Amino acid sequence: MSGALPLVIYHDWTCVHDQSESELQLEQLLNSLKSHSTRWESLTLQAPSWLIWDLDAMDLPSLREAIVEIDWFVYDVPFPRILDFLAKAPSLRRLEVAAYGTDTHSEVPKSTFALPALRSLTSLSLDMSGVHVSGPETLSTLNHCATSITQLKLNVRLTHALAGHVQLPVLRVLDLGGSASRILAHVTTPHLQELSVYKTVQWDPMPTLLTFLTRTQQLRRLTLGDVFTENRATFLDCLERMDDLRSLCVQEHTPSSPLLTQNILARMTCIDAPALLQPVKQPTPLSVSSADSPTSLPGSGQSKLLLPSLTAIKVVVRMHGLEQWADAQTALYDMLASRRETRVCGTRVVAALQDVDTKMDRDVT
Repeated sequence: MSGALPLVIYHDWTCVHDQSESELQLEQLLNSLKSHSTRWESLTLQAPSWLIWDLDAMDLPSLREAIVEIDWFVYDVPFPRILDFLAKAPSLRRLEVAAYGTDTHSEVPKSTFALPALRSLTSLSLDMSGVHVSGPETLSTLNHCATSITQLKLNVRLTHALAGHVQLPVLRVLDLGGSASRILAHVTTPHLQELSVYKTVQWDPMPTLLTFLTRTQQLRRLTLGDVFTENRATFLDCLERMDDLRSLCVQEHTPSSPLLTQNILARMTCIDAPALLQPVKQPTPLSVSSADSPTSLPGSGQSKLLLPSLTAIKVVVRMHGLEQWADAQTALYDMLASRRETRVCGTRVVAALQDVDTKMDRDVT
């Protein structure tokens, strides 16, 4: 190997037939490449945790992206600083880490995963639902790349009490799974455009989401997947603060506590609102603070219409006992029918739904 051309390193674990032999060969390959680490530009590595742990910190001045999939079984010795080999990668922009083979049912953290300080990240993804990640360490990681990160995905088990606050001024996309949604109380994202919250673990994210929305003014897309809440009134308060939302995706799995209740769907329905025959300039919304936001339209007995700017909606209902959602399903179809065209409702122009996707499946698992 000679010259100064950048190196793209790719190892696909799925093609392995003899795992033990492949582990040995991979270890030898990585050792031989260490002397050329200054030329590494892209790294895609699928490997067992012990092998990644054995990698020493290397000078990686040219590394721009790293995709690491860790075969991390529960009987492994825990390796909290398993990615410290990236500590000397000052130009790393994109980091994706996935872990499989973990004990997703264990509630006792044997050790916690942490990242080195990476100050140039623009995209970070930790898809490790069975791995315990220190909450304070996570905030510290975000603080290091606060001025550069634009996309963040966390699907992890946050441990330890969270404290402090991180400003993420350029973050545009935030994707949170499991207990990672606890982080909403500790970040400010003034320019966030897309938020996804899914599979919340043993806690209700709605009160935290409501407070978070007071610090986020540009949210355009919201996805809620398999989110349990006992605070439907708080969820309603959240929706009342998202007049500029363009896209909503809701995945329902719990018939006893759906997010899209009849009441909420009725509040999204245009009643006796005339369709616009000609395009008109959208009126300026009423200037009202969130604290004293009206619950009804001025001069009418109707409640304030929810999500007037919505143009795309996706509703997926997969649950045992689908018949329990029958009344809400009727309300959903009534709402969709009422918003096929642009309408005037109260003081606002209500956008027409242009992209509609509904799936109703009985979950028998």
